[in-house]
Amino acid sequence: IKLNILKLYAMLSPNDLMQLERKKISESKFNKQLACFKDGFPFSDIQRPATIDDGIISLSQSEQMVFINTYAENIKQGLKVMKFVPASGAATRMFKQLYEFIQSTHLEQKRKVVKEPYATFIKRLNDFAFIDDLKKILVAEDYTNLDTIIQRLLLAEGLNYGELPKGLLKFHRYDNNTSTPVEEHIREAIKYACCFDGKSYIHFTVSPEHYERFNELIAQKMEQYEKQYGVKLDIDFSFQKGTTDTIAVDLDNKPFYLENGSMLFRPAGHGALIENLNDLQSELVFI
Repeated sequence: IKLNILKLYAMLSPNDLMQLERKKISESKFNKQLACFKDGFPFSDIQRPATIDDGIISLSQSEQMVFINTYAENIKQGLKVMKFVPASGAATRMFKQLYEFIQSTHLEQKRKVVKEPYATFIKRLNDFAFIDDLKKILVAEDYTNLDTIIQRLLLAEGLNYGELPKGLLKFHRYDNNTSTPVEEHIREAIKYACCFDGKSYIHFTVSPEHYERFNELIAQKMEQYEKQYGVKLDIDFSFQKGTTDTIAVDLDNKPFYLENGSMLFRPAGHGALIENLNDLQSELVFI
């Protein structure tokens, strides 16, 4: 094991070590990450599905009311609650098959366009919450070309949905308006995470590059929701910490380098947000 670690250390250049220092990632943590890629990750030992009375507790209606009343009483006595929303996740994987389509050759596209999921995507295009925004940047002839429609939806010259976090996409369509997941989380928090002071506290974890867009959306909607529901909103943000980032590797499990010579790191999964959660001061946090 010591020999393997020495080999891994030898791979690091002075620039690599400086990059680790800037990100506050120790060499030992870096090497543990590489070792995990090399050795793999253990599978969970799954025994059976959880069912009622075997891992899941089912409350009777009277038991539910006891807990509801207990919660309401604690709110009256000053219990501070908060809703915690991990909102930094990118939408790229949602659009995997759409990306595959626009990356196909023209001949492949002609074959795919009548198959699923593309046939349904075209048929139900007008049902999507984003359709009004998409129509603003499409011209009449675009509607006959699925490749153009998808590009306008995903790429930077259009709505850029492929690069946005899921929280900022228009997901739900109602009779007269549309809604993003961020807005749905705010409305949901107002329903059950409202404190005795009349405030609903919500904490979003977001990517630094998208912070301004999140902040802008919430600033636009906050007054509307406060008037509609008769509450005050107290919303703040944090970023996933760079110290929890994970090194990206090539097929030989060696660090992947960008054109500028720096190593590529990617944000770790939701487990990394345990540190953001730990920084919160609320007594009860809904996740």
